[in-house]
Amino acid sequence: MYADKNYLVYISAYHSFYVYDRINKEFIKCKNDPKVNHGFSNGCTSILDDSDDEYVVFNTEPIRRKGEDVSYGFCVYHMGDDRITMIDEKCETAAPYLFWDEEQKVIYAYEDEYNDEIEADDVWMYDCQTKKKEILISAEEIRDFLDKYPYSDGNAAKGYISEMYLDGNILYLGVYESDDPLVLRYDLSKKGTLRMESGLNDCLKQMEGEGDVYGINVYEGKCLIEFMEGRYACFDMETEQYKMITNEEIEKFYFQCIGWWDE
Repeated sequence: MYADKNYLVYISAYHSFYVYDRINKEFIKCKNDPKVNHGFSNGCTSILDDSDDEYVVFNTEPIRRKGEDVSYGFCVYHMGDDRITMIDEKCETAAPYLFWDEEQKVIYAYEDEYNDEIEADDVWMYDCQTKKKEILISAEEIRDFLDKYPYSDGNAAKGYISEMYLDGNILYLGVYESDDPLVLRYDLSKKGTLRMESGLNDCLKQMEGEGDVYGINVYEGKCLIEFMEGRYACFDMETEQYKMITNEEIEKFYFQCIGWWDE
């Protein structure tokens, strides 16, 4: 659920998407672009822009009906409109995505299920203003890049994107494979600049004794690393130093990420 002085947005217990206009005191009846076999999944809604021009981006878990092809409802809603716009029917529910606030673009990744020869994900970019999408980084580009960095056994990591993070114009792609998580870096201001985030990857390797990595987040050059065992560490992307951090420091980092910390 999301609420501000103008709108209330929520998903009901019956998986329907509602927008309430708090100024005019009435519901906005949305024309749903997703097919009728889609049920909006509770808890999947994300408000991803804090500017005056706000969007809601969310994925849905389809209701599977016998004899029908499975498709998904990866959608965007512009606050105040009467229409939900489909971004991509192939982008599955668990696929990673984020919002590039400055450009009002959605970046997401998913595997091409029809191309078994490419063990990687395409990374796409959708423009909320033009309503057009394009491949930002192709699966072939990711696959070719990872082939240059094989593991000690000679095999390269598969390019399936588990997570993605944005810090300024730098897009970080998390490729998590068993005990060998990798993070790639892509400069959105310069096309074709995919590279390995070597310092962070070396740090993750050094910290294997702390447990399996559950996830990471990046904010202003600092990376929060969360382990499955409930411990946390902070890695400085510039100095390439890390330290285990306390619960108080975790809270500060979290609120900085969502813009609620003034210091």
